Amino acid sequence: MSLKSRDEKQSQTPEAVDPLPGMSAVDRWGIKGLRTLMSTHQDYHAMVLGLDPSTMNLDVNSPEMISTQIYSLFDDNPPRPTVYANKIRLPDCYNVTNVQPIESKIQSFNEETLFWIFYSCPADVKQQMAALELHSRNWRWHKKHQIWLTKDDHVAPQILSPNHERGYYIVWNTDLWRKDRRELNLFYGDLDTSLQQPPTIP
Repeated sequence: MSLKSRDEKQSQTPEAVDPLPGMSAVDRWGIKGLRTLMSTHQDYHAMVLGLDPSTMNLDVNSPEMISTQIYSLFDDNPPRPTVYANKIRLPDCYNVTNVQPIESKIQSFNEETLFWIFYSCPADVKQQMAALELHSRNWRWHKKHQIWLTKDDHVAPQILSPNHERGYYIVWNTDLWRKDRRELNLFYGDLDTSLQQPPTIP
């Protein structure tokens, strides 16, 4: 290509237009800029409302799988055949068989792991096992505040009555996922005392 024809071709190419003129860099790359794009440009508007499947030659009412209807939005080749899950072979490394049962290892887990098991396995036997192990490590479940707490070994609590005390306690903060130190009025009736024996593993 000659230099002249190349210059002519570049002169015919339309210049890029700033879709957000006059907007500061902070707003341009933030929510304000995104909302402006979505409200003024059809391409970005699709990020909110999505696309109509019929415009992509997809029949959502068809009993056929989508993978048999179309291969790619950008490819005119014939559609690929349906891939069935039973024909997919998992690598051998996924078939691990030498994993010890959790009841034989739970005593070796650190407290952070026990809290993760407790909060990620609701209404499961593993949650009860984690609670029992935490209880054996002097953590107590506060039924009213829905938190785990244990006494601060450095400061003894002040006994205010036969039913409650006030002092500093170590609390497991689920928002920051760490131990926090808090001052509380602790009523003994608010502590869960039902953790007596380990659950039966079926």
